[in-house]
Amino acid sequence: MAIAVPGDQRLAGGTIGRVGGMTKKNSAKDLSSALPRPRRVADDRVGRILLTARRQQRLALEVASRDLTIPVRHLRALEEGDFSVFAAEVYARGAFTKYARYLGVDVTRTERAFTRALAGVREYVPLTLHSPRPWLAAVLTPRWILAGVILLGAVLLGSYIAWQVRSFWQLPSLTLTSPVIGVVSESKLLVTGSAAADARVLVNGEPTILAEDGTFEEVLVLQPGINVIHIEATNSAGRTRVVSKDVLLPRR
Repeated sequence: MAIAVPGDQRLAGGTIGRVGGMTKKNSAKDLSSALPRPRRVADDRVGRILLTARRQQRLALEVASRDLTIPVRHLRALEEGDFSVFAAEVYARGAFTKYARYLGVDVTRTERAFTRALAGVREYVPLTLHSPRPWLAAVLTPRWILAGVILLGAVLLGSYIAWQVRSFWQLPSLTLTSPVIGVVSESKLLVTGSAAADARVLVNGEPTILAEDGTFEEVLVLQPGINVIHIEATNSAGRTRVVSKDVLLPRR
């Protein structure tokens, strides 16, 4: 059974031991003292106390195991002083206390002997603490940064191309708001409407000025009969939208 302790341990002879090598150069005598120490054999005297108590009561290990719900191999290991079958010291201590009370052994008298037996088989191993990398450090690697820059550049380039294609193929907006009816009685006619802010607007071939909100208005002089109002809006890509309306000025 191995008990984890902090990584640096004071060994015999005053040499500081560290996982993976020495912290400083030492003499041959000091180095020999830093070599792994042989595993000590457990003190089985406390085990013999348990074994003697069980035999005096003529109990089989199987019966004790059934009554205590402790595996037979664990009870046998306690009697032999072999604690390597236990996953941790706390389990060995709990099984010993339960078994000793079951056999009627004075737990107070044997507790110190059991503690000495445990101390005799402890192994000192370096305690390695795992420190997970922060997620940000795991993501911000040169490879991921380069991939992000390439992806961002591709998105921006694709967006620009899509905007250019949309601007080229999309016709500018153009709306005629007046006149609404197709028959008028006056020769002067107010023509109003709205168009895209960047469009060039022509009303019957004559350019008109767009307001900041994209609206425009022009006054036309009509001739008796049918008059055609022809409005064109052309954007920067050369795409043109046309709106036409026929207006009748009756003859008098």
